[in-house]
Amino acid sequence: MINKIILSLVFSIIFFSGCIKEPDANEATLEIAIFDENMDYKIIQYDMVSSEETIYHPDTLEGANLKFSIFISEPTCMALQINNQYTPLYLEPGYTFSIDQPIVTGTSITFSGNGAEINSLNTQFSLLLEFFNPRQYYDLELSEFQDLVQNIDQKADSIYAQSNQIDNSIISFYLFKTKLMTRILSYIISNYNLYDETVDVPEIFNNDLHSVKKYTPLIETGAIDFSIMLDFYFLTFIRPAVYKSINPKSDSIETELPRKVDDYLRNLEIENQLKELLIAKNIYRCLKEDGINDTTTDVYNRFNNSYPNSRYLPALVNKYAELMGLTAGSLTPSVLMVDPNDEVALLSETKGKLVYLDIWATWCK
Repeated sequence: MINKIILSLVFSIIFFSGCIKEPDANEATLEIAIFDENMDYKIIQYDMVSSEETIYHPDTLEGANLKFSIFISEPTCMALQINNQYTPLYLEPGYTFSIDQPIVTGTSITFSGNGAEINSLNTQFSLLLEFFNPRQYYDLELSEFQDLVQNIDQKADSIYAQSNQIDNSIISFYLFKTKLMTRILSYIISNYNLYDETVDVPEIFNNDLHSVKKYTPLIETGAIDFSIMLDFYFLTFIRPAVYKSINPKSDSIETELPRKVDDYLRNLEIENQLKELLIAKNIYRCLKEDGINDTTTDVYNRFNNSYPNSRYLPALVNKYAELMGLTAGSLTPSVLMVDPNDEVALLSETKGKLVYLDIWATWCK
């Protein structure tokens, strides 16, 4: 079932590079021309499990150009952020390339140097979907929307045709992602209201989403687009399949779902590399949604035992440790607070007293 969470993932998928010296063997360098000191520049690497960011800032300012030096040992996917605009970056050891920053917001940047061609194509795919915002097209007639989708698909084919000299799975993945998103959104818009929570993904998309598995090598690059696609696959097919196996009369969904999803994933006939990532993402999601309980602790420990050297273990360990400080019975953090009389106090100063905490969101009034 597609609900609001899945639709938000669709939008996330949609919304989502002159060297000075000879680079080291494990170094990729990016230089930004037409540098504007009023803008914020950074390169972001995303964690495949938690989506948390590792941020790289420019290490030098040479003349009018900013320069990043990123040390990598294998092909790596990152993103260049200029203010609030994101551009996908594909880096390999030895890449030395530069970009000309666009003067007009929304226009494609220009790449040059070693690594320029593949990054230029990735950026074209990114721009293609950036302006395909389904929300603004709900007022269109169906035929107009279908024409729009056909136009996007044709442009995607045209971009892919330029890559015939590049043997790289990231290019074919962007083509696959573009066409899958336009098909799913076309189906939703043709048949349902945006806020309808009873939308089922039709069986015609089953093969499409299963073909996500053939892009497993992208896991090694840390491609956040592939990670988001796996989230979509998980929420659209895996979790609903497990839901059907739970008997609401005898099973508690809260306690049974994490373990049953874990069992389901372990029994899937897929590459171990992909299985490991999906299991880790499920555990992280369960910890985030349900906190620490007997079931989440059980699947967490199972992962530790099955994958003691996993690259995803740090994200799970950090999340588990974070939650350990918030479980029932543990010491309350010494929070600085303001009482009804506008007096500042520490929560720790109320030790031994009964305290009632009414926690509001920042947007509550």
